[in-house]
Amino acid sequence: MKQPNWKTPLILSATLFGVGTFAYWLQYSHKPKKDKADTETKKPISLPADDTQIAMIRVKSTRGLIELKCESLSDKKCNGLTDGKWILTNPMGPNGIPYPADLMTVKEVLNGTNNAVAPELIDLTEETPEKRKSLMNDYGLSDEKRTTIETQFIEFVTADAQGKPGKRYTAWFGVEHPIGDKTFVGSAVEGAVNDKTVFLISNSFKNSTFGKTVTNFREKALFNFDRNSVDEITSNKFKAKKTNGIWTINGFEGSNDRIGTVLSAISNSKASEFVDESMIKGLKPVISYTVKSGNQTHSIELFEKILPAKAIPGSKEKLSAEKHYYARTSGIKEIVEVESILRNNIDKKLSELRNTLILTDAEKITATKIKAEAPSYSAAPEFEYANGNWKSKDAAKNWDANIGSKLLNLLAMTRIQDFVSPVPSGKEIVKLTIGDDKNPAKFKMSFFTAKDKLYARNLNDKNNEAYLMEESMKSALPKTENEWKLQNPTTNNPAPAKK
Repeated sequence: MKQPNWKTPLILSATLFGVGTFAYWLQYSHKPKKDKADTETKKPISLPADDTQIAMIRVKSTRGLIELKCESLSDKKCNGLTDGKWILTNPMGPNGIPYPADLMTVKEVLNGTNNAVAPELIDLTEETPEKRKSLMNDYGLSDEKRTTIETQFIEFVTADAQGKPGKRYTAWFGVEHPIGDKTFVGSAVEGAVNDKTVFLISNSFKNSTFGKTVTNFREKALFNFDRNSVDEITSNKFKAKKTNGIWTINGFEGSNDRIGTVLSAISNSKASEFVDESMIKGLKPVISYTVKSGNQTHSIELFEKILPAKAIPGSKEKLSAEKHYYARTSGIKEIVEVESILRNNIDKKLSELRNTLILTDAEKITATKIKAEAPSYSAAPEFEYANGNWKSKDAAKNWDANIGSKLLNLLAMTRIQDFVSPVPSGKEIVKLTIGDDKNPAKFKMSFFTAKDKLYARNLNDKNNEAYLMEESMKSALPKTENEWKLQNPTTNNPAPAKK
């Protein structure tokens, strides 16, 4: 039998494999690079790389020129990928001091412009110089029209490795296309305009970029401090001080969470607009705060002003009168307008910032003794925590240790609704003493009803006040001696371990 000739199929197979491998490389290696290159040719401003350092941004709208400068070149943080420090150099702030710039707005413009891709290009390569000049004029991009006050542009000035100004990349926005929501855009590098390619960019990008005002670009944060570093607060309603991580407010135990929420609202407050001092003329602050953080002191005064109703042009109707809020702060010399939610977040009464828990979770866990007393009880139910379980101190009385355990959970979950002074007169339901071996009477509370409402009074506290408790606690609290007893007594009924 003639042996088959494998040489030809092998050569053919190797050839096909090579072609297939080349096709795979072409599809998955070469093509993406080409696509990226194609994308770059569709950008009016095509930077060398995403992390190219930008020393300056210029945005020229119909309202004038806004100029921003990056002060983080030495740290390589002057691009849309990092958080550098930017300032407004035009317009300049009072006394020639630049305004700090809003980083998020700067990055939005940087990234938005660097990623602006034209879905359509107009290729003028084949046109004569005279024709190109005529078309550029029609597009609003000729030398004469680019210098008019109406023409808008955005420009990036890059920086070299030493942080010195490098090339200028400019995108010029001409007239709008007669069909479709887009604008003719020309590009320039170092002032040399590319008259062979015109980009059609969406009006949404144009409006977003050139619709930004100086206010948009200004830093609107009113403060720069860590709320956790604050150890003293003074307002026109109370004074609070933090010692060893615990807040006291006007001598009462404060709520760390609620005070922290107020501090967070102050430290994160932002201006919505910068206004003239005359906006608060004759007004008194509705709320004021001074906070101390180490050796630094920060302050804010909040003013409320009702702006009168305004007529709607061409209509008999009027816009309703509105409340506006303005702030004077230690961080900014100008008066700023703020959102109304700031008042809701910081205008708190003393009672809203006090501790509203009778028992914390930590105190619930460390408690080892419970005693209940009432005038109608023949004996006081007592419970002890030992060997991982709650047990009745007197087994003969058949007290239900589960009741004591549930009671601790109830006290740790139920919040005080209000602080009432003087103490209203009423009928006592039960007196609870809770503690541990070192301090058996650490908590001594009397629960009573007055006008069908449940109150608690801290018998260890000399303040003449009572706590108005949640309505749900009234039904959950044991009221009679029988409610403390086992319903089917068989054992001492140890309660489950603490949770």
